[in-house]
Amino acid sequence: FKFDLRLYVVVLSFDPLKVYLNDEGLVRLATEKYLLSPETLCQRRMHLTNYSINKSSPSFWHKKGDMGDNFFGASKGSLRELRAHLEHEG
Repeated sequence: FKFDLRLYVVVLSFDPLKVYLNDEGLVRLATEKYLLSPETLCQRRMHLTNYSINKSSPSFWHKKGDMGDNFFGASKGSLRELRAHLEHEG
């Protein structure tokens, strides 16, 4: 699946470089499995992660409450949830 990862950072200085990464970045997943084929180029839900495009997909999962470490139970989540999922999976 294609994904979109937004990282929010604050750069305090460039020399020396000092950057802070916010825990609450944004992760969005496409709702159709990616296939590398010219025939799939018109399938927008496969190639784009926009909420407005994917929200009407039967595969779109709306997040309902606290899902714990189950990040991939939703099509949209936070960077914190993605980190927890990756740590759980190893």
